[in-house]
Amino acid sequence: MRVRVEADRAGQRSEARFVIAFTALVMTGIVVFGRGTTFLEPYETSSGQFVLALVFVLLTGGMIWLGRLTRFERPARFLSVGADTDRGRR
Repeated sequence: MRVRVEADRAGQRSEARFVIAFTALVMTGIVVFGRGTTFLEPYETSSGQFVLALVFVLLTGGMIWLGRLTRFERPARFLSVGADTDRGRR
């Protein structure tokens, strides 16, 4: 069962990586190919820079949140034999 759950979680992690990589690729493409066009002109003003910074902060926060959503803590094993249980037998 654990293997199935880990396989499910691996799919979620790869989807999150794809979303983050695709977003970064699109942003890079806009910056590279949008220079010299009227598409990025609104961001040249001070209010445009503020809006751009706000969008960047929100996007970064969303990516961090998405990364945290795909991390899972493994629960402690309840049938494991550890050092604490062996002490009484020695």
